[in-house]
Amino acid sequence: MARLLGIRRLEPVVVDLNPSESTANLTSFNQDQDYFQNPTFEDDYQAEDNEWRKSSPTVSISLQTTADNSSPTNNNNNGISDQNQTKKTLAPTDSGIIICIPPKSTEDSSSISRKSLDSGVGDAVGRGSIISIGSIKSLQSVNGWSRSRLSRNSLRSIKGIREPYQEETLLAICVQVFIPFLIAGMGTCGAGIVLDYVEGWTVFKNVTELFILVPTLLGLKGNLEMTLASRVSTQANLGHLDSLKQKWQMCWGNMALIQCQATVMGFLAAAFATSMSIANNGFNLSNALLLCASSLFTAVLASLILGSITLAVVILSHKFNINPDNVATPIAASLGDVTTLGILAAISSYLYKMKENYIPSSIIIGIFIVLIPVWIYLSYKNLFVRQVLYSGWVPVIMALIITSAGGYILEFSVSQFKGFAIFQPVINGVAGNLVAVQASRISTYFHQMSEKPGTRPPDGSPICISPLYAFFGKCVHARTARILMLMVIPGHLLFGYGITLIKGGNTVLTPTFLPIYLISAFIQIALLLYIAQCLIQILWRLKVDPDNSAIPLLTALGDLSGMTCLTIAFYIHRAVI
Repeated sequence: MARLLGIRRLEPVVVDLNPSESTANLTSFNQDQDYFQNPTFEDDYQAEDNEWRKSSPTVSISLQTTADNSSPTNNNNNGISDQNQTKKTLAPTDSGIIICIPPKSTEDSSSISRKSLDSGVGDAVGRGSIISIGSIKSLQSVNGWSRSRLSRNSLRSIKGIREPYQEETLLAICVQVFIPFLIAGMGTCGAGIVLDYVEGWTVFKNVTELFILVPTLLGLKGNLEMTLASRVSTQANLGHLDSLKQKWQMCWGNMALIQCQATVMGFLAAAFATSMSIANNGFNLSNALLLCASSLFTAVLASLILGSITLAVVILSHKFNINPDNVATPIAASLGDVTTLGILAAISSYLYKMKENYIPSSIIIGIFIVLIPVWIYLSYKNLFVRQVLYSGWVPVIMALIITSAGGYILEFSVSQFKGFAIFQPVINGVAGNLVAVQASRISTYFHQMSEKPGTRPPDGSPICISPLYAFFGKCVHARTARILMLMVIPGHLLFGYGITLIKGGNTVLTPTFLPIYLISAFIQIALLLYIAQCLIQILWRLKVDPDNSAIPLLTALGDLSGMTCLTIAFYIHRAVI
């Protein structure tokens, strides 16, 4: 059965054909709404009083298997002209896609005559030449579109064509998610080992407020890079990264934006940690400068490195027909935690050696503050990120506050439980990676199946769904949630025993602690995946783009819940033994 991908009035029509078919019906619509997604092909519809009712007619186009220059026929005798006699535009029955492109000139000899069609078809299809994907290689140009631009991916860039949501196979999701998940897990294990190593450094012992910065900066890195990955992945799936110009504009605009966000958030994180230092030990100027300079330097440099990696992963995934929603966020996180921790430990240790010299810290702070207006200007000039520059601050700041609360728990638990630090990045990182994949996929689904935020979700589900529906329902999100939940236990076992091997068995992953730890991690991720489905529904109905808002809140909740669950697990383990 041919499947109609979408129709816009007087704009391109795309019809997807199965290889075994030779006929596609171009269904007409008399509609006032801009877009109507996936009607059944047997029936025609029209809009009456906001309801879709059956209408007619249907134009049937047959693909011929005879000569290359044979023309499509009109099975309904609606008088389609032999528009493609002079162009090799037809293909065999496995051609894949038929597309009607409005010609630049209404007098084009290859156009469909409006007079020869019923008004409904004329309004819906308009005047355009019919081409097929299988015949593109034989075309030099079609109405101004050169052959090089008529690739399968670039068809989506023609105005009016929106790539529909295509449900992936179970195997594709598992492979595309699990392999990057393992790579990301190695990064979180590395971060845990680094944190366990540097907690004994002099600077971390004497400036304990750095432990408040650790989850805050790790969360900040996750918020910015995963939001970037989700935002750019959605644009890639919508066909907005097909040209070199689009890629370049998307890259420099997003890099300027995350540099601006990283600088501001790094300063706020340092201010929060400094206020805690003042509350506990009074004001110390050298410690305040050290915290501020270390936070700014770490946030900006980590965002520069990780943002570049994220953009490269999305572009390469899109190029090789891999869904970037499945790959980008875990890959971006694979080096994120260990890179951020390494930079923080190195710069804070360096500045601590010059504790009495305020000049290095002051220079670092001054340079980054001066650059803020530059990043704001560049972001404002880029149409891809201008709106995010206005609306992207609230969720990131809320996430910063939530994650900073988790910093209290980390500062307390590190001093109470031996071995806590090594597992903190692991439990937080695994949860953040999995929930970010789910959030990115749901957000892309909404963007592809609906016009814009504020409309009713395409699956028609209520705002607050039941946990049973979230995990055992028939919708695509429930299936993805089940797949992600199946990765929790194997992932934590692999990462936990990997850390044990690296540390020579010197960890708390004992037979008594292991089941408590796994249950805590399982509960944490189940809670986050359920919240993700509800939160994105709420944001969408509130006309808030979930690409920019959902992941910061979800990863922050993941950090807070991870440290809470891990602390409870250590308390239970202490009580048991």
